[in-house]
Amino acid sequence: MTYDPVPALLALRVPALFLFGAEDRLIPVEKSVAVIRGVSTQNVHADFTIQVLDHDDHGMYVTVGNTSGAVDPRYLEAMRKWLAERVPTSR
Repeated sequence: MTYDPVPALLALRVPALFLFGAEDRLIPVEKSVAVIRGVSTQNVHADFTIQVLDHDDHGMYVTVGNTSGAVDPRYLEAMRKWLAERVPTSR
């Protein structure tokens, strides 16, 4: 791919959650994380949360153990927690 995400990341003015599977074979996880971290130091508006989940593939499916092939519950919990911290609710 030749897409450069830096301009879009620099223009981002909303909180962003980046979740990666450490076993992702479709994208370069370490390079992607490095780019996002680099941009977060340049973008004064950056509210970036980055998490790499070990044993997960590109689809956030667990790749080892007896839960192989299932969506990682840590992925779902990370999204739930991140949203709960940032999205006000009326109760």
